[in-house]
Amino acid sequence: MRKSSPLSAPTLTIAGHDLAIKRHPRRRRLSLRVRAGQVEVLAPTSVAFAQLKQFANKHQAWWLEALRSHPVAQPIAKRVAEEGAFWPLLGNEIQLSFRVGRRQIELCDQQLICQFPQPDNAQVRYKHLQAWWREYAYQHLSQRTQFFAQALGEAPSEIQIKTYRARWGSCDARRRIQYNWKLICLPSWVVDYVVVHELCHLKQMNHSPAFWQLVNRLYPDTPQAKAWLKQHGHQYIHQL
Repeated sequence: MRKSSPLSAPTLTIAGHDLAIKRHPRRRRLSLRVRAGQVEVLAPTSVAFAQLKQFANKHQAWWLEALRSHPVAQPIAKRVAEEGAFWPLLGNEIQLSFRVGRRQIELCDQQLICQFPQPDNAQVRYKHLQAWWREYAYQHLSQRTQFFAQALGEAPSEIQIKTYRARWGSCDARRRIQYNWKLICLPSWVVDYVVVHELCHLKQMNHSPAFWQLVNRLYPDTPQAKAWLKQHGHQYIHQL
């Protein structure tokens, strides 16, 4: 075992790889986990280090293959509020253009003309751009919610636009639907899936087979949309 500082987790070094040891008093048996390019040995507090190393060596072929199959993800580049930069809108890339003048933002084809009194202030640009994206999200999502609500025969009591770090929408017991404003960055067909998903919670406040049957009936492209979100969703939710 390699010695570690008091602030770092203990590790095992095997085949040139450092395996983090994570103990928990409620754990009953040894297991291995690979995530974000790191191998972790999950163990009860009472297991000796020699036993941990023996276990990790025994399963070395498995975790080496897992490391090769799941390379470390590259950092997600943040979208910036700069002249000529691109921001996503319903799956399209919209180019930003800034001008000096009274505050006004107008979408012309694939370009967003942004007129501010202080266009060189990056924080001001980002603040106004996010406000425009949120308003656009509210208008579009309200329309799509109304469209699918007619097919479902149920309508929410209210639609709200929120900022979430790890989800695209929610539906509460008061029949309010909250959408992440970043949803408007996704392709329109994926957006429609999220709208249908949240609407169906008005009838099924769960993820039971009956719920998914309802979602698939209302939106047949549900499997493709779920797969797209699983593969690309994290990128969109973190880049703005």
